[in-house]
Amino acid sequence: MLCSLAAYPVGCTRTQTTLPLEEAFAEHKRLEIRSELVGEVYDVAVLADTAIAFTDLASRSIFVLDARTGMLRQVGRSGTGPGEYLLPAQLEQWRGRLFFRELTSPFIKVISFDGIPLGEMAARGAPVIAFDVSPEGLVYALSNRGPAVYLLGPGGEILAASEAQVPEGFQFILQANYGGGICIDTRGYVYYVHAAPYVVHKLDGTLKEVASFDGASLPHYHKYPRELLGSGYQTTPPQVRQQLMRNASTILGLWYAAPGLLFVKVSDPTGRVRSFVDVWSTDGHHLRTFAARHYLAGVSSGYLVLVEGPEATTEGSRVTIKLLCAGF
Repeated sequence: MLCSLAAYPVGCTRTQTTLPLEEAFAEHKRLEIRSELVGEVYDVAVLADTAIAFTDLASRSIFVLDARTGMLRQVGRSGTGPGEYLLPAQLEQWRGRLFFRELTSPFIKVISFDGIPLGEMAARGAPVIAFDVSPEGLVYALSNRGPAVYLLGPGGEILAASEAQVPEGFQFILQANYGGGICIDTRGYVYYVHAAPYVVHKLDGTLKEVASFDGASLPHYHKYPRELLGSGYQTTPPQVRQQLMRNASTILGLWYAAPGLLFVKVSDPTGRVRSFVDVWSTDGHHLRTFAARHYLAGVSSGYLVLVEGPEATTEGSRVTIKLLCAGF
């Protein structure tokens, strides 16, 4: 059964009683991948009901899985030459193309499902920490320096930039932390959030801010301490700085999951769960918080994507990818 909001009070319960994602959302499909090549799945794009693509940090490759035949096709390999990638991370699909970014590169690369390079784009050299592709094929890129959001055309040209800048006082934290997310809803509104602070910004089609949603008061969120803000980040000893950062929550993703709903992935520094998932309405109401006890790769084609593994088996290693229905 799908989770019904009517069954739960609006707002966030204490973390000890937060319902796990797998109990709240119906499982649509379970895919098992048996391959010694796959070791650390980062992101998954649902291409069709019978095919998915995913990035793997261990092999530094992209894979395409045919769920009907179980055939696993590797696209690219580790390296810096043509058809070679370094740490491919976020992955999106649009009309037979795969858009992805690498953790070590400011560019968004575009390839065919067969791995043929089709182009790349960047935002004036500013690091792209997250992006989304509109139904028209335009790319909205989130940066951690300068303007927060760039709109990129099909050839990579910059069509617009947001008036909003990277939040003052958090510049050094954001340059050291590649969290955050950006998404587009069906009405053309753009939403983004940086790794910190926990504020979801809503922009119109011209990239002007029309609203913002503050999640810092939610009970599972641990703010970054004042010692790390502004110049304090540079003056704090590295070991103390690292400990303070480990005790703070980081926003790890933002997705438009279903009509009128946004999903925000928040790290859990206490270690109780892998992460939390906050459900917001697009008009700024926090509806519910769920616990993700396994790795949440994100939302693709209306499915929540959970990854379990890899687990060692007598036949090698096994990774399980679960597609959960994201609607209520």
